[in-house]
Amino acid sequence: MLKYIDIYSFMSSYTHGGSAVYAGLSEVALESVYGNSLELSRKMYIESLLICSNVFNLQTGIKSFKPIVSFLENAPTEIMIKYGLTKIEEKEKNV
Repeated sequence: MLKYIDIYSFMSSYTHGGSAVYAGLSEVALESVYGNSLELSRKMYIESLLICSNVFNLQTGIKSFKPIVSFLENAPTEIMIKYGLTKIEEKEKNV
């Protein structure tokens, strides 16, 4: 799991730095920073959810908790696979 302290400086520099952080970045670089930041934020959210679940004992109190966490952890991969399969199916229809 990620540790908040390990990525704080990376995330905060893009959050608090204002436009000076983005000055001179190409469109491709900016998209990469956005994508990486979004992925790190997703992982941090899951980590904080798991920490809270231990404090409030959510794993035993909410029956659907584990499937929800599993979905959150695997959603990007599942979405990309579904998107890829859709594109393949569209391509096969056009052939």
